[in-house]
Amino acid sequence: RHLLEDRFQLKVHRETRELKVYRLVRLRDDRLGPKLIAAPENSCSAPDQKDAASLIAAGKGCSAGPVPGGISVHGMPIATLAGLIAPSVERVIVDSTGLTGNWDLDLAFVNQVQDANGDAPSLFTALEEQLGLKLEAGRAPVDVIVIDRLERPTPD
Repeated sequence: RHLLEDRFQLKVHRETRELKVYRLVRLRDDRLGPKLIAAPENSCSAPDQKDAASLIAAGKGCSAGPVPGGISVHGMPIATLAGLIAPSVERVIVDSTGLTGNWDLDLAFVNQVQDANGDAPSLFTALEEQLGLKLEAGRAPVDVIVIDRLERPTPD
């Protein structure tokens, strides 16, 4: 950050703006989708640093990220899923599910930004059918970084 401020005369500030968002909500209050499962307690806890086996076991319980054909989340909160799917819909996603604790899920969908010819369902359909969740369009306050000043870098 200091390099950007020195070389580019970068000046920024933070503010809150009302932006278009998607709210991640439950389809039904009485049940979840077949691929959304509560993670076992302590499945994503800090490892016991005493031996290599406990480090390996702890690493298997906690993971989140893209996989071929979708997203995989294990032992993480639903907010992690929201962060992973946000680039696919090009909006901030607000977790409004009310689901607490850690969850395991494998979500298979076609990412229309990257692959319009896939056989998997769209993200919106996959969320509903596989997880029992849906995205609702709305507006919400979002923290943003505003660039006040930026210049060409100084020569070396």
